[in-house]
Amino acid sequence: MPTDPAPGKPMDDLTGPFILHLHCGDGRQTTELLRRDGVVVQGLDTSRENIAAARRNPAFREDYGRRITFRWFDGKHLPFIDNCVNTIYSSVPLEVAPEELHRVLAPGGIAVFRGGDKPNLSADLAIVRQVKDGPYAGYWRLEKRWPPDIDEWTHHMHGADNNRVSRDTRLAPPLSHLQWTAGPRYTRHHEHMSSFQAMVSARGKVFYVIDEGRKDSVLLPPDWNLVARDGFNGIELWRKKLDRWFNHLWPFKSGPTVVTRRLVASGDRLYAALEMGGPVSVLDAKSGDVLQTLPGTEGAEEIVIDGERLVVVRREWLANSTNHEVKERIVNGGVAGRATAGFGWNQVAGRESVIAFDLPTRKLLWEKEMPIAPFGLGLRDDNV
Repeated sequence: MPTDPAPGKPMDDLTGPFILHLHCGDGRQTTELLRRDGVVVQGLDTSRENIAAARRNPAFREDYGRRITFRWFDGKHLPFIDNCVNTIYSSVPLEVAPEELHRVLAPGGIAVFRGGDKPNLSADLAIVRQVKDGPYAGYWRLEKRWPPDIDEWTHHMHGADNNRVSRDTRLAPPLSHLQWTAGPRYTRHHEHMSSFQAMVSARGKVFYVIDEGRKDSVLLPPDWNLVARDGFNGIELWRKKLDRWFNHLWPFKSGPTVVTRRLVASGDRLYAALEMGGPVSVLDAKSGDVLQTLPGTEGAEEIVIDGERLVVVRREWLANSTNHEVKERIVNGGVAGRATAGFGWNQVAGRESVIAFDLPTRKLLWEKEMPIAPFGLGLRDDNV
């Protein structure tokens, strides 16, 4: 009998943080799955003795309960809600039905398991193929397709056209459970700037800006962060601290509303103005790494993307380094009347420009100066 390969390299091309190891035995093989950063692993086995041995394994002493757990299952039914597991691995032929694997896999999730007959699933539901070479030759690889009834929410108002209507038909009453929850359980004082600033989603990931500062007093300093989570199980993928986002003491309901329009997701890229007065940055949605900043977008207030076009509203006084004092008031200090008025679309607010870029080349296409009402920018059918 051939030696079971360690589940390392075939996992390298898989995405998502939640890995399920079926028929994990005493857990020795499961240690290889933990070598990837940022993953959460659960081992299942039909032997209670194996589960007890895995839980006693000293290799998991620091990570058990946080990054790894083990539990018993009956060999046929997976104890998870729908669409929550990113990767399933087994070096043992499964009694779990292909439909059950498909049920628990998140869209885009992958199951890699040993031998047996080809899983009988519709091509509309999953891509199924057999590994031809390498240490996993003969294993089946099942990849769940993205269901057509699940939509993305890439902008503050759903899309670039400012129509707050999703095309999602999966989420409908009656709702029996929450998919996941994440902290903090409470945010800061509700009579000032909202602690939850912006949230968008694309390709099974959600991104949001949140103030996680101490709740003892709203007068204490803010702690702004850009956070990415898996959209189907809520596991945190990465976070980036925002040092100069916005003044958390901005008066309740007085705006500026445009801060919610400074975050856009598009495919495997995230576009964000990461600091007040700064340019638009292009981030890798998987890692949070800043890949590029777009020159000429300093002072970005709103961002919208439609196809291969990125359009930015740029406010001149916000981008101008000589207005450092005003920017410091907005980011850190009390809000002066000049700063409050500076986010309107009257003469006091100063000059604004609309700038269009070609995304594949990152080249500036055109720029036009005009006053822009907050939330007034939209793209549809090649028109701005």
